[in-house]
Amino acid sequence: LLALEQALGRSAKRIKNKADRSADIFCAEGQLPRDALTVSVEDLGLLTSPLPPAAARALHMASTPARHGRRDKTVLDKRVRDTGELHADALALRWAEGACDALLAEVASALGLQQIQARLHNLLVYGPGQFFKPHQDTEKHPGMVATLVLVWPSPHIGGELVVRHGSEQAHFASQHLSADTIRWFAFYADCRHEVLPVTEGWRVVLSFDLVLPAQSATPHAPVPPALLDALREHFFPAPGPALRPWVFLLDHEYTERGLHWTLVKGADRPRVAALRAAAEALGLTTHLALAEVHEQWTAAVGGGGGRMREGMRGRGGWDDRGDPEPDELIDRGIVRNHWDDAEDRQLRREELPVADTDTAS
Repeated sequence: LLALEQALGRSAKRIKNKADRSADIFCAEGQLPRDALTVSVEDLGLLTSPLPPAAARALHMASTPARHGRRDKTVLDKRVRDTGELHADALALRWAEGACDALLAEVASALGLQQIQARLHNLLVYGPGQFFKPHQDTEKHPGMVATLVLVWPSPHIGGELVVRHGSEQAHFASQHLSADTIRWFAFYADCRHEVLPVTEGWRVVLSFDLVLPAQSATPHAPVPPALLDALREHFFPAPGPALRPWVFLLDHEYTERGLHWTLVKGADRPRVAALRAAAEALGLTTHLALAEVHEQWTAAVGGGGGRMREGMRGRGGWDDRGDPEPDELIDRGIVRNHWDDAEDRQLRREELPVADTDTAS
């Protein structure tokens, strides 16, 4: 297992504790010249740059309260999301020659991708006190893997964007009183992120869905000798071939819609490519599958030091005595479902429980 982890570019420390993952490529930031993009808003005309407070206020008045996804519904709840929104059909964008292609090339490179396409989603206006609590973006298009936001030059204080992936987090401050560039931030769609409250002024952003081209392929990878040896030792021990499946848990989260070889995110891409190349060299069968990880913990509830047992982590509703804190892991199980074969065809197979000893993460 140590040889396998080293071949995939991970430290031995990560074998014991996935929360201690090393820094991963999950977000990026940069700048554009102000003249790289002009934006026209229906009934309001061109956005000036920088945007005067009076114009930003008019933009906010023309917007509608933004909704957000909750399970399979879209709801309006200002306790979770409080911002104004203008939909893409009310906007007209014009890029300076080569500016959009250069931006997308820079974003793709920063996220570890070969190429990417951008689809305008909306324009958001955050006024004083407005915010968006932690959430994950919905995959709005086939092939969507990430989100790109452009912060328009509009004076404001606050409104910091915080992006989290596992135990890592990044803070992107856009506040300014006099900006001469357009700031951009990009992050993978499974990352939890939030916009902290704006304290003064108006934060104006354009939001894009980043989509991988349909022909985008999983990168070809050479077979690392250490990885090949580790898999051979595991699946072909001296007494006879191993009959149990072996599971490698990826770092990013995937949905049924986004579970495809071509849509693997960030640092998962080279690891998947290396594993697949080694498996094919040994004649092994590979699949992508969603993994449900069920953990049973003891938990300290509230501030009184009380304990309760057999809470299902991630299911919510432990009890009504206060927010619980996981204490000791009692049991852990993994069930695999929603399978894709090596040809990216979805398979109908029964759920497959996997022992924790047959996984690496």
